[in-house]
Amino acid sequence: MREVESTTFICTLGGQPQIVTFALDALLEKQIPVSELIVLHYAPENKRVQWSLARIAAEWENGRYGGRPLPLRLYPLRSGNHFVEDIYNE
Repeated sequence: MREVESTTFICTLGGQPQIVTFALDALLEKQIPVSELIVLHYAPENKRVQWSLARIAAEWENGRYGGRPLPLRLYPLRSGNHFVEDIYNE
């Protein structure tokens, strides 16, 4: 029996959530077998991050993206027990 290949797509989420779905769509269009999406993001208390997370979540319905099974995992960046705030300087 041949093993089915799969790919985990890991990306960062900023203030433009469409970049995540554009990249995911490009991978899927190239027939890359994406089996899960992991999105790293800054502190969820940040209003900009909340907006972006809501836009991403709106694209998923019952663990499906575009009608295909694709788990979405949202991971806030942490340092110890604290969420990492957005970076505002160089």
